Amino acid sequence: MLSHRVCRAVNSAARCNHRCLSTASPKYPPKVRALPFQLSAAEVITRWSVGMSIASGGTNLLASIAARYLPWLGFTPHQPVHIQAVYLPVWMVDAHVDADVWIQNERQNRLQNYGTYMYQSYMPGFVFEPISSLSLAHPAYTQFNNVRFSEDLETQHGSDILCLPFTHTPFKLIDLARSLSYEEATTTEPKPLRFDPESVKERLIAAYPLLLPVYIARYELRLLGHQPEEPISYTVVVEAHSKKGRIIVENIHRRIVTDLADEIQQIPGESDTFLATLVGMFPNEGVQVYGPYSSHADRFVGNIRSDDVPASFDKQGAEAVAAAKSQLRDVAPNEMGKGYVNAAFRQPLRRWINAAASRNGALEEYRRRYFDPSSLGPEAAAPVDWEDPRIREHTQEETLKTELWMRLCEYCRRCQLLLSEFESKSLTHGKDGVAKRLEDAKQFMEKSEPSWLAEWRSRSGEKPLWEPVALQRNTIVLFD
Repeated sequence: MLSHRVCRAVNSAARCNHRCLSTASPKYPPKVRALPFQLSAAEVITRWSVGMSIASGGTNLLASIAARYLPWLGFTPHQPVHIQAVYLPVWMVDAHVDADVWIQNERQNRLQNYGTYMYQSYMPGFVFEPISSLSLAHPAYTQFNNVRFSEDLETQHGSDILCLPFTHTPFKLIDLARSLSYEEATTTEPKPLRFDPESVKERLIAAYPLLLPVYIARYELRLLGHQPEEPISYTVVVEAHSKKGRIIVENIHRRIVTDLADEIQQIPGESDTFLATLVGMFPNEGVQVYGPYSSHADRFVGNIRSDDVPASFDKQGAEAVAAAKSQLRDVAPNEMGKGYVNAAFRQPLRRWINAAASRNGALEEYRRRYFDPSSLGPEAAAPVDWEDPRIREHTQEETLKTELWMRLCEYCRRCQLLLSEFESKSLTHGKDGVAKRLEDAKQFMEKSEPSWLAEWRSRSGEKPLWEPVALQRNTIVLFD
């Protein structure tokens, strides 16, 4: 059962955390930020008591209704068997990645180069299914109501917080992508798209460690009129960074129906086919997500920028690029309408990434392959190198610096693409203006490069991002 798997995983993580933190060192390094708990365990139990009572077969339903809506009457709401406050470690990721992609549509079937810019994507820093197969990304995270982790956060609202360790980082995702087969690197929905795994190249990755507050509770269900030897247990995860957080409930419908079907089979004349059909109507496993942004549970990838000039750039520069693009479309509307930047291919890329991230067991395979000492040997490095300059604090200042830098990369790349189109079509009007803007942007990038990025480039031997990249004709740049 999921509830047992989750409890075992949490207990295992707790033991791991205890071993890792048995010295006097703090639980997390200074780079780790945390969202404070906004709810106590008692508030969570009361707030969701009616729904949990219904899910538990109506146990204590009237008392739960009274406790929820008439608290002054002093009724006790439906109680979980166990509830634990937990800090889930996650990564928010900014990334600029290049890859060669085959695009197939009614106009073309050729290899082209993508420059992909993704902002504030979500990746779990822990592994236990199915929670680590869900995206808990939320707009509240970008409001930066977080604080640097300290010992004061280990107890909140009267509860001792179980602080899970980070078991992996996003930095090996590039290696994972490069190791894929062509079949694995292909998607057909909603449009055919395939990338060359060996061409995937990291241009910039910034990873921000963040702790998400949740309560993990275990409830029991006893069916009316039927007392099995052991009650059915199910697990509930409640977000606690907001008083209106989401709730994730284990799906136990099939187990309930199967148990009832076993009883019905003992009644003469009942059809086995009907029972099989009834049981098959319910999913076998998984979870149901309720609350704000519940439909976003499969959305891991962040914003993928479009080809529009960012509003943060000056009006004159935006007008110069817009005028140049307009002129090119006038000269070659069919080719430039779709061939320059085809933002429609954001969707298949987004779907491919989200599907890969939400696949059951995918994160465990990734962790075991790149971070598990039992697989890598006793001399393997710690799962997280906190000295890696690409790990940044999730503050507004840090994220804005990275976002500005990535937007400058976008801007330079689009200008390079425009200039290549000018040259291929022997156009001159507006060309000098675009070239001037490109040169100005490069100079600004050189002066404003984040120090951590310069340090990482020095370590890895990467070239400066403002240097021109090799562009093919009709290169497609994927943004949002």
